Amino acid sequence: MGAIFVYLFFLLSCLIALAMPAIGCAAFYFFNLLDPAWNWRWAIPEDPGFQKWIALSILLGFITQQGWRSSMSRTSVLTLGLLLSFLLLCFLSSLNSAYPSKTEFYLDMLWRIVLIVAISLVLTVTENRAMLLAVGCVLGQAYNSFQINLEYIQLGFCRYAYAANWGMKGLDNNTYSILTIPILALSIAFVLTRWKWWLRGIAAGICLLQIHQLMMMESRGSMLGAILTASLAVWYCPKSPVTNTILIAGGTLVVLLAGPPVIREFASSFGAEEQLDVSAESRFYLWKAGAAIIWEYPWLGVGPGCSSAFVPLYYDFDAMKAQNEKALHNLFFEIMCENGVIAGTIYFSFFLLPWGMVWINRRRFFRENPKQCALALGVIAGTPGYLLASMFSSGSLIESSYVLPIIGCALLSIRPISTDDEETDFLSGTIEEDLPSSAKVMQQA
Repeated sequence: MGAIFVYLFFLLSCLIALAMPAIGCAAFYFFNLLDPAWNWRWAIPEDPGFQKWIALSILLGFITQQGWRSSMSRTSVLTLGLLLSFLLLCFLSSLNSAYPSKTEFYLDMLWRIVLIVAISLVLTVTENRAMLLAVGCVLGQAYNSFQINLEYIQLGFCRYAYAANWGMKGLDNNTYSILTIPILALSIAFVLTRWKWWLRGIAAGICLLQIHQLMMMESRGSMLGAILTASLAVWYCPKSPVTNTILIAGGTLVVLLAGPPVIREFASSFGAEEQLDVSAESRFYLWKAGAAIIWEYPWLGVGPGCSSAFVPLYYDFDAMKAQNEKALHNLFFEIMCENGVIAGTIYFSFFLLPWGMVWINRRRFFRENPKQCALALGVIAGTPGYLLASMFSSGSLIESSYVLPIIGCALLSIRPISTDDEETDFLSGTIEEDLPSSAKVMQQA
């Protein structure tokens, strides 16, 4: 039944993307995070091409519907320019790549990601479209979190933490945990915003699944990112007696979920030098190697996707001297080493510019209505949490990382309206604004 639902939803998504490409963008990220080829691997081919065909439908819909005529804010235009500039510098860096095959693979992935992000930035310019994107991402990732928790109950351990190349697209425990952080931020924001009680309950259940999933995967960097995300969400969320009760109950449940193994794994990050394990100790050597590569190749780097081949030449760690390649496990050093300091500065500005502007305008978004409040809180809490988690493992090709800048730019494209103090639901009015005019008339009739 699951495979039948997936194919039907896929067909519907393609048709909707042709007529309403903004909604197609939400469907694209939903499929990316749901990963049907993995969750229904016994009934669906290994490479069904769901995202490829949805992306093509979005592109055709964008052209036929003249999507470039959307009303974007100045910050959105600048953010789009930063993203395209980064892609251009990546191609320039590729001209001097020492390993063309690695660079070709990396750029083949990157330009596709940038294409959909760029279209999403242009089309996602209202709170309703941004809300559809956020809800789609949360629901898609929620199903994976449920399956990971279910497997843990059945087996007694998490295969993501102990098996290489296991799970969604072969991601390891660190990378999949980083993928979760931006979506976790949205889930927490939904819990801490003024919604109807049953919607807050569903969001809270998803949030607990995501948090327990992070604990089972034993990714210390992502644990730090999740703690920062939760702390920022708690600090900035609008306080009320109901919200305070949720915070107390949620904090208690999280403490109960974190058993002794999780606490020991997390505490090992802060041990004395002689107590650090190989993984934790090697991080310092990798960062030192990354700094040396940046110093020697500051302008265009060593080539996109090539940093792992250069690391063994620059670091000195007895436990890993025999390796021919070693990933930097740090997004900052990876981007800077592979593409140069200028490209790295542009890349991180892509995340920080919309985050900073949403933070500056947070009071307006928080008092406008629950939709804008939840979206703004997710961006404010999730962006720093994602960047912190990415300092311990890299993920420039993780598509969920680009969702928060898209949502942030959407908020900045919204004109202020009157405050709505009533409780509401997530999706009220979200589809109607994108319907063709004739469909709206029929609906009103």
